[in-house]
Amino acid sequence: MRIKFGQKLKTKSLKGKLWLCSDLHFYHDNILKYQQDTRPFDSIDDMNEFIVEHWNSVVSDTDIVFDLGDMFFCSVDKCEAILNRLQGHIIHLAGNHSKVLRNSLRHSQCYDHFEFSLDGRLIVLNHYPMRVWNRSHYPNSFHFFGHCHGALEPYRNSLDVGWDVHQRLLPIEEAIELAKQAPLTDKFAFYAAEK
Repeated sequence: MRIKFGQKLKTKSLKGKLWLCSDLHFYHDNILKYQQDTRPFDSIDDMNEFIVEHWNSVVSDTDIVFDLGDMFFCSVDKCEAILNRLQGHIIHLAGNHSKVLRNSLRHSQCYDHFEFSLDGRLIVLNHYPMRVWNRSHYPNSFHFFGHCHGALEPYRNSLDVGWDVHQRLLPIEEAIELAKQAPLTDKFAFYAAEK
């Protein structure tokens, strides 16, 4: 299934689940050095294999995965080899390490920014975090991002879905619930009156 920008979806009409992830960094040797606590692997090949196995253990062929950037740090051939092993339909958002994905891979949906609604909730996706986003002052608007590797303090209705935060792909419903729990709020938002 392909999802178009701005499309209105209902969970009951989807054939599979929706998943979110970011910053998988396949083949990025230095990520093992920078993120030792969340990537305790002996080699980049071990890490790559672990992530592929995890992905395929939770994602089915009818699922859709939103990759919010920095999936690869390698050549086109290596990117395609990994993509050919992953289940589900992937919609990519470009990150700062996404040149190969953006410029060289065929048959990939790749965006800088993506929005859709799910059961009346606006979902705003980007590799980079935004302090405000489309309808961010409403309680049913959610922003998911990566890039920060867990270094940014959570902000109400937004969430870093990166591998180094969760060490797994997140089902979108769980991501929404986690985003609602973030402590920082916008004092001008409509949801501020809900306290």
